[in-house]
Amino acid sequence: MKEASHARLPLTTMKNFALSVFIVIAASSAFSADSSEAFASVQRVPLEKNWHIQSSCKLNDGGDKISHPGYNVQSWLATTVPHTVLGAQVDAKLFPDPFYSMNLRAIPGTTYPIGKLFANLPMPDDSPYKCSWWYRTEFHLGPQHQGKNIWLHFDGINYRANIWVNGKQVANSTQVAGAYRTYEFNVRDAAHAGENAVAVEVFTQTETDLGINFVDWNPAPADKAMGLWRPVYLTFSGPVSVRHPMVGTHFPDDSLATAELTVIGELQNADDKEVSGTLEAALEGIGTVEQQVTLAANEHKSVVFAPEQYPQLRVKSPKLWWPYPLGPQNLASVTLRFQVRERVVATSQVASGEPRVEAPDLQSGELDFKSSGKRMFRMSGFSPGLLRGPALKRNTLLRVSLQGLKAFFPRLEVGGFHQNLESFSSNFEPKSFLGTEQGAERSAPTTSSAALPSDTASAKFGIREITAEKTPEGHELFHINHHNILIRGGGWSPDLFLRVNSERMHDELRHVRNLGLNTIRLEGKLETDEFFDLADRYGILVMAGWCCCDHWEHWDKWKPEDHEISKASLTSQIDRLRSHPSLLVWLNGSDNPPPPDVESDYIAVLKDRNWPNPFISSASATPTTVTGPSGVKMSGPYDYVPPSYWLRDPGHWGGAWGFNTETSHLWHADLTRRLREEGASDDL
Repeated sequence: MKEASHARLPLTTMKNFALSVFIVIAASSAFSADSSEAFASVQRVPLEKNWHIQSSCKLNDGGDKISHPGYNVQSWLATTVPHTVLGAQVDAKLFPDPFYSMNLRAIPGTTYPIGKLFANLPMPDDSPYKCSWWYRTEFHLGPQHQGKNIWLHFDGINYRANIWVNGKQVANSTQVAGAYRTYEFNVRDAAHAGENAVAVEVFTQTETDLGINFVDWNPAPADKAMGLWRPVYLTFSGPVSVRHPMVGTHFPDDSLATAELTVIGELQNADDKEVSGTLEAALEGIGTVEQQVTLAANEHKSVVFAPEQYPQLRVKSPKLWWPYPLGPQNLASVTLRFQVRERVVATSQVASGEPRVEAPDLQSGELDFKSSGKRMFRMSGFSPGLLRGPALKRNTLLRVSLQGLKAFFPRLEVGGFHQNLESFSSNFEPKSFLGTEQGAERSAPTTSSAALPSDTASAKFGIREITAEKTPEGHELFHINHHNILIRGGGWSPDLFLRVNSERMHDELRHVRNLGLNTIRLEGKLETDEFFDLADRYGILVMAGWCCCDHWEHWDKWKPEDHEISKASLTSQIDRLRSHPSLLVWLNGSDNPPPPDVESDYIAVLKDRNWPNPFISSASATPTTVTGPSGVKMSGPYDYVPPSYWLRDPGHWGGAWGFNTETSHLWHADLTRRLREEGASDDL
């Protein structure tokens, strides 16, 4: 990042020369969750609008040029993000309604045989989606972001990507691979105050990639869902970023009179030196706890607040979260805030034969010096700035407010006159001084610590505990808050082009409750954050896990890269989902359990990421050598059966026994025939 030049300002005179440094810090450790959430929201800048996409087959330029501000995109297709390539084209009306008649098959590249799984087939050579596609937008950064870490987030890219910012490549298609991974890149060295541009070259998934697959829930889109299919946004932090807060619950007995809460958050030190500070956790309606944390250079650390060390986390008469309709869906917020502990050293140099330094009270952030002559100042732990002016006479007041970490924008107050200065250098030296440039030098050092806010993260949580056990017959039995629960659910599939319709999502989740169901199963195609927020609010439990029938279960064909991508994908999703009270269980496989090495890798990730809920090897009854019997079955039936069937099959297939993860007859009525009788078109 380009360094700003030092500023030179004239200074006027006032009564009683006093140099006062005011360090801007948070008010106190007893901060409110609401105020911290407001701080966090200011720190997030969504990159939703003003995107354009274009096929690389129609371009001659590379990312170094495309990612420069002002690049000409007049011939590109305007869109928003998230959007897959084909989803953007459909919304732009480039193709007739794909949900009518055979229009979907008329989209270029849709030549795969009907009934075949496109995810397992190569992209046709003449498909417009075999080429990579570029996504591009521009964004503005104000001067307040200088000196901070600038994080560029991608919550979902399918499948590979090269990422450029302002002509600099920040990631390549080896580093960015995996539809279910989330990414964040520190673009501090590439971004700057003013206009910036980001360009993303996206490559679709191949038949040997861990991508997105609808199986027979939907026909396959011609682009195989390539693109930026989840949000893109910026966040800003000091040296330490805070991510993925969660609150786990344990009830020591069946009375539910006391809930033992465990708060967990992830810290990442982006500096190449050790950083120490305080992590505070504020739980709405409960209180605040804090602990001192030291992170080595570039270290990631999971920080835990356990009830054994923090008695405040033993909550009496807690307000519980229940699935519908067993009780209310009480939700609260948890906010984690990290403050960096900076060592501040100030040394005065005076012109007279003896130091004339009044004992400074650094706890209040004030330093007073009485002398005459030219003055300059520098503070370690911030940025070395140099203020020069004409000879300062007695009785001159200079007040500086430091804002930020490695760069700051002081405000100079001279006799009530305010003027904003430019940013100082972001490179600081270990030596700092306050003093004159004339006379004999005498030093009077003072040292103190200042707490500087680095980052904040918030999440909603519900006080609830989900466990599972095997019945004497070997069936999986789930408990919610020490009560048995009967799981009644259905499968869920998103929009064919992975578009989000918030109003429809609300309606569909309400419909789940109206049907008397309490659970949704996601087989891959893991939904948006909004979906899980709504599931929390409506009390709908969610079974989540990987999909069947494509490379996700072709373990014998996995490359070494696939093992790493699968673990990274699971890490991303568990970090995202673990705070939601609606999550019932995670399935490491669908139609088949993974082999021992993959299952062991998955379990290691679940434990490392503090997954608070049960997990199962697969949706099938196949046992494994790692976890034994699954306790569930997926035996169908998948077609019409008479009502008597469910009681006439006492223990062999899909009858009313055990936990069946997939079953139901396909047709409740001959809907097509009835619609045609009412005059509907043959193009249904």
